[in-house]
Amino acid sequence: MPSTTALAYPKYSLWLTLLLLILLPGAQADDDWDDFTNDLATDLAPLLALFGERLTKQYLSESISVLDNFIFSLAPLGILTAVVSVIRVCGSSSLRAFVGRAQEGPGEAERELLSCVSETTAEVFNNGGISRVFGKPEILEIVVWEDQNAKEGKRSLQIGTLHDALREGAWYREGYKGEHLDEQDYPPALDVPNLSLNTGIKRRRPGWFYFAAVLGCMLQIGVLFLSALTVFWYPTNFKKDGKPVAAYAFPLFFLGSILLCTGMFLCAFIIERSTKEFYLRPNKPSKIYWLQPGGQQIGEQVFSAFLDVSEGPRSQTSTDIQYVKSTRHEGQKVDRVSLVFTVLLTILGWVIQFIGLRGLNAAVSLAQMGSTVLMAFVRTWLRTKRIGSDDSQLTQEECRLSSHKKQELDCFAFHLEEVESFNLRKDFAEDISRVPSNLPLASTTAIDSDASVGPGNRLIQTRVRLAELTSNVGRGGNKAWHDLPIRNAAYKLANTIEKTMDLLSKWTSMTTGICYFTVPFECLSRSEGVTITSNEQTTLKIERSETTLQWTINVGQLEAILGLWTWSLLKSNEGWLQQELGRLVGLHEGEARAESTDLYFHKWMFCKTEAEMLSSKMVSSSRQLFGFYSDSYPEDTDILVVRTKNGLEMMAAQDIYIHFLDSILGDWRLSDQAQVLLGSQNGHIASSQRLDGLVQCFRSGHLGSREDALLCIVPVLRRRHILPDLAGDTPTVSQRIDELTARGQWSGAFSILRWLCKRCEGPEFERSAFELGRLCHRALMFRGDPVVQQHGYHETFWIMQADSRADYFKRFNEPLDKRRKTGWMDSRKEREWWKLLSMQMEWVAWRIADSSIRAALESYLGANGCLDFTSNAGMSDTDLDQAKLALSSWLTFDVEAFKQITLPSSSDDTRPPIFYEYNLSRKRDLLCLRLVTLNGLTSFIHWLMVLWAEVCKLRCGEAATAFEYAARSRSDLAIETLCRHGLDINHGESSGARTALMNTVSIDDKDATARILAHGGKVNVCHRRVPVFTMAQSAEVMALLLEYGVDIESTDDQGNTALQLACERNDFKTASFLLRRGARMDIVGSGMIPLIHAAQRDNSDMIGFLLDHGANINVQSRNGRTALTTAACEPSPNAIRVLLEKGADINKRDNQGRTVFELLKECDESKVKETRTLLEEYYNRKQSSRLAKGKYRADSGDQQI
Repeated sequence: MPSTTALAYPKYSLWLTLLLLILLPGAQADDDWDDFTNDLATDLAPLLALFGERLTKQYLSESISVLDNFIFSLAPLGILTAVVSVIRVCGSSSLRAFVGRAQEGPGEAERELLSCVSETTAEVFNNGGISRVFGKPEILEIVVWEDQNAKEGKRSLQIGTLHDALREGAWYREGYKGEHLDEQDYPPALDVPNLSLNTGIKRRRPGWFYFAAVLGCMLQIGVLFLSALTVFWYPTNFKKDGKPVAAYAFPLFFLGSILLCTGMFLCAFIIERSTKEFYLRPNKPSKIYWLQPGGQQIGEQVFSAFLDVSEGPRSQTSTDIQYVKSTRHEGQKVDRVSLVFTVLLTILGWVIQFIGLRGLNAAVSLAQMGSTVLMAFVRTWLRTKRIGSDDSQLTQEECRLSSHKKQELDCFAFHLEEVESFNLRKDFAEDISRVPSNLPLASTTAIDSDASVGPGNRLIQTRVRLAELTSNVGRGGNKAWHDLPIRNAAYKLANTIEKTMDLLSKWTSMTTGICYFTVPFECLSRSEGVTITSNEQTTLKIERSETTLQWTINVGQLEAILGLWTWSLLKSNEGWLQQELGRLVGLHEGEARAESTDLYFHKWMFCKTEAEMLSSKMVSSSRQLFGFYSDSYPEDTDILVVRTKNGLEMMAAQDIYIHFLDSILGDWRLSDQAQVLLGSQNGHIASSQRLDGLVQCFRSGHLGSREDALLCIVPVLRRRHILPDLAGDTPTVSQRIDELTARGQWSGAFSILRWLCKRCEGPEFERSAFELGRLCHRALMFRGDPVVQQHGYHETFWIMQADSRADYFKRFNEPLDKRRKTGWMDSRKEREWWKLLSMQMEWVAWRIADSSIRAALESYLGANGCLDFTSNAGMSDTDLDQAKLALSSWLTFDVEAFKQITLPSSSDDTRPPIFYEYNLSRKRDLLCLRLVTLNGLTSFIHWLMVLWAEVCKLRCGEAATAFEYAARSRSDLAIETLCRHGLDINHGESSGARTALMNTVSIDDKDATARILAHGGKVNVCHRRVPVFTMAQSAEVMALLLEYGVDIESTDDQGNTALQLACERNDFKTASFLLRRGARMDIVGSGMIPLIHAAQRDNSDMIGFLLDHGANINVQSRNGRTALTTAACEPSPNAIRVLLEKGADINKRDNQGRTVFELLKECDESKVKETRTLLEEYYNRKQSSRLAKGKYRADSGDQQI
């Protein structure tokens, strides 16, 4: 790699070469230039030792011990580089100026010459090697260690940085006295991965280093010994240019070699001491991983993904591993004198060695050169076991796949937990509320190996921890990983969830500041070669801050679930990389197949993109609600899918949002009113304030477009039955229709109702069709403008001509089966329903139309205005005629004209006669409604109830009567229609008038009462101080009222309870029922106590019944009288006999202290003579019995004496 070092090298090499040439001795004056060139081969050895820049820098940057320095100094190579390097590392700017490095920063020297990493210098994997770069690249170094739970005796794997492991005592520093490494002894650079010393270079055993040192010593001493041999022992054999070696040669060579080796050692030693090495070992079995994301650009170079590990044998955790951390030793300063001394010593040593070597025989030069080359080879060989491109734990396929969405963390988590796949499950097909699990939240610090936590939850916990380690990193830690598509999607999802919770908490009262939702998933893992499939779920917590009142969720958990899921999908099929994926319309395959789904899609969700019918094989609906497009099944079209512009991570995030919304809305009820607004191109759109609020949260969280939001939110609201009601009779729609018709815009009114009829389903469609028919009726009855009447007849003809809803809309060129399969929304049931609607429309139109219109109806449609009422339910002919007459009267009633009539006063005498005809006071109105209900004429029911609601609002009829008739006709539809059109089922409650419930209870109609109660009738209300419960006559009706919470002890205006009234009626069945349900018999109030009341009426059977059921025989009324005293004064002789027989107290006194005999004195003797005789006889018998017992006791005492 070209660098400033290479550019500056010629400068200082030329300078030193010139200096050396000046220093070359001129002792041999007779040597000319030719002699010098002839000795060039001899001079090659010392010149060779002068250079060798690359090898020298490489060795210096990997030296971490004195032994390395010693090996470097023997038969040295790169002398010039060593001198320049020590100046660059430790010299001042003045010294660095001599080597052209005056402006060089410390980071450049660190990168090239030192083994350390720092906050400015780091190391990265580079396609089979280690590159040292500036800055802090994205690379994750984590330690995994085993931990023992002392309390439970279980082992767990902990994940953290090296800092975490040292702090927890899982690792220790060799030679450190403290138990744990203190923060002050932990430099920030210790968190920067040191790759070259631990994984980039496979260090050989220490013995090889000692061998290299011994070999270097032998070679260096051997060269010195050889030079001595050539000079002292064999001078004649080793001459120099045919002459004996000069006397100065050996001393200078020997001295120069010693000085050179010493200088080179000092250079290497000073450079090595500029760094500080930490030797770390595990206390607990551990592994160390290094993960580098792909696509990382540093400068102009892009580095690919890489995963390496330091572990024990057979890929197990081990305590027999060592980790070396090298950092810049900030406290190590080299004084200038020592540095200059080292530099001069090295240069002087080389110069002296060079002069001496030139005076020696060429054999010594060759030996020196040989030893230099050999030691260079040995030094390189010590570190030739280096990492290669094949040593990555990631396969080429994994590197390629992970590069698309930068999912190296997800791939790494799969490796750590040995997982094959991870897919979300959904259980939306079952219409039940899922209760959040009580499982503990996924921990972000430990991977619990407890069997109760499955492999899927452990995988999530691991991925959460990886997310923590690569985001929001503190001082000196790993660099935060930014611009990860999965992380960005997780933040968007979290933001959307938090905004949604903020919105929901404004709509409903929150009893707690914590909410949970669960996400079910399926995990496929490997364990000892066996593949295991586990179905699990994880619980996510959303918590509200007590200070800011803002909701927050753990983004790491969302990122974990999102990343693992998308990685598993991407591994299974690369088709998920499509830029446009399709979303299922609905929450499960069955819903996406249904015609009703197509209806509510166009009603609530359709914006611009039409739903397509595609193959169900496109979407694995048991796992996700989206899929990618394929041409494999062109003919198979059975589910509704909408094409989106979202990538895989956004579609997955939207699915998780659906899980969240479904769980959160399970227990909440959101009341809202929807309306139909004018859309683009004269169309219409459905709008709801709260739905729009949820959509705004979705969009402001950047989770997708409005169409994406509706596709996610509306199906959940529909599943939870909280989608706003929007039909033709919804109050907002009715108000809009009235506004349009009042302005004469009848076409606009009809278009709104047609829009709803085309898009509504089930009851909402029926009600919209009813309202369409009612609007036709209003137009037919409109007398102010013939054009409106004509419009009404045209609309009526179109309804009557159509065979079904699908046929009806084809006439408007709006087919329901466009781009759908044959027969879509044209079932037999649909045709039968529409036929019945058209028949009822024909019946009404025939009776409103004049003769010309009737002729047209008969000519074109074959209409005759007849309708068979086959179900009469035992009606007499007279009742049947009355019912038909009332039906015709009501359905030809011009309610709009009726509204124009003003009441001159509240007096009934001044009201117009028409008010008496339509005040619901006649029996025929009830018969009319009962007739249409029996025949299933639902359109008639709807139209009748709308008319009844109108006359009730005009104070012509009573709402209570309307509800009573609807309930007595057994029509829930009628009751619901009255409620939707503004009538209160409890009308009369506030004014003290009779309510509908009172009416049905009074006539003892159990079925009608049940219907009123089911639709919100209140039970604890009164009419003239008479409660509903006391109006009931039968036990069946009472039981029904009790189910709805009526007060069993409620009293009427006389203070009587239902039990007292039942006893008064002598109704043993009802009394027995009330007693079983807990009614009290001895309540002393304004009413009569049942036992006393029965005694007053001389009802001996009721007295016996009450006493058998536990009544207190001596119970007293407010004036202190008992049943016995009451019976005596009435008189009630039969009651007295029963009471005396049951043991009534004859001596009981009233509030004035009078006994029964004293009360009898105040009564007419002729009336109470019989009762007095009965009481006296009973009293005499009691006295005789008492005297007999006293005499017996006296006789027994005399005998004992």
